[in-house]
Amino acid sequence: MHRPVRLAAPLLFLAAGPALVGCAGDKGDTGADGLPTSEGVVWSGWNHTWSSLSHRISLAGVMSEADGSFTSEMVGGDWSHNDLDAPTYRLHANRVTAGGFVVAHGTTTFSMGPDGSSAATETLTVDGISETANQIVVLRGFHIDASVEQSSDYPDDYDNSLGYCSNGFGFSVGAPSLSGDEVSFDVAAAVRWGPTGPDDPIDRSDMNGAIPHATTGVAVGWTVIGWDGDWATASGSATADLPHTGSYSEQPSFSADDLGLSLSGGSPGFPVLTAFDLGVEVTGADHQGEYLRSYGVELSGSDPVAVTAEVTNSSLLETAPITVTPTVTAGWVSLADGGAEVAPISYEGEHEIGTVTITE
Repeated sequence: MHRPVRLAAPLLFLAAGPALVGCAGDKGDTGADGLPTSEGVVWSGWNHTWSSLSHRISLAGVMSEADGSFTSEMVGGDWSHNDLDAPTYRLHANRVTAGGFVVAHGTTTFSMGPDGSSAATETLTVDGISETANQIVVLRGFHIDASVEQSSDYPDDYDNSLGYCSNGFGFSVGAPSLSGDEVSFDVAAAVRWGPTGPDDPIDRSDMNGAIPHATTGVAVGWTVIGWDGDWATASGSATADLPHTGSYSEQPSFSADDLGLSLSGGSPGFPVLTAFDLGVEVTGADHQGEYLRSYGVELSGSDPVAVTAEVTNSSLLETAPITVTPTVTAGWVSLADGGAEVAPISYEGEHEIGTVTITE
C-alpha cells in the first residue's frame, strides 16, 4: 500500500545549474551476459487531474526518485485551497536490474523569464558509462513554480503565488556526447502563461497584467543511462479542438495512433520519455491561456508501446473550447542481458494540495 507524505514546502529555484541526486547501486553480481549487474529506476510518465474543477497553475510537477518513490506537486491558485477540490495522480516508472547497466539521476534548474523558454548544457562524470555499448538521456520529471521571487517591475496588485492560466508546457533532453566517462547533453524547458480574454466570464485583469513580467521557477529532471543492447525511438504529434458545453465536456486523451507514434520493443526492456510538449490555446484566440483540469503523458507495454497524452479543461466551470497540441518523443531500451529484470512501479490515488512524496 503506497502512502503520500506531505513535504513542508516546495523547492525554490532561482538560477540555472545542475544537481546530481543519485547514481546506480554498487556493482556486485553478474548478469546473464557476464557483465556486472546494476539497478536503476527510470520514469515512464504521469497524469495529474483535479477531481472537480479546472485551475490556474501555481505549482505543478512530478519527479521520479532514485529509490522508486515520487515527488508529486499540484497547487491551483486560491480556489484549490478552499476544500472544493483535490489532486488525483497516476505515476509510473520501471525498476531495472541488468548486467552492464549504468544510471545517474540529476536535475537542471532555471529561473525562467516572461519569454517562457530556457536551455542549458549539462556535463557530468558517470563512472563506467564509457564501457557500455549505448548511452541515452531521458526525462525523469519536471517542476513548475509560480511562487518565486519576482523582478522589480512585477505589478503589486497580483499575488504570483496564485499562479496563471496556461498555454501549456514542455521539456526535453538531447542525445549525449561522451569523452571517456564525461557525458554532455542539452536540456530545454518551455512554460507558457496566457492571459484570459475579454469574453472569459471570470476574466482576471490583474493576472493578465502580471504575466508579461512573471518569473517562474522551473526544474527538469533527467536520467543518464548506459547499457548493452538496442535502442528505438519515435515521435508523434496531433492537434484537436476540444469542445466547451458548459459543464464537463467530453475531452478524450490522445493515443499513440492519434499521435502517429509507432514504437515496439523486445524483452527484456522498458519505455522511456525524452521529450514532450502539451500545447494549449483557446480556440480561435492566439496566445490566450486557460484553466486546466488535467495533464499528463503515460507510457506502458512493449508491442506496441501504449502512449496516452492528455490536457483538458473539462469541469463545472470550464470557460472556453480549447485547441490542444501534444507532441511526444518516446523510446524503447532493449537489454542484451537476457536475465535482466524490469519491474513496473505505478501509484494511483489522491493527495493533499501542495508537494507530497508518494512511496510504498
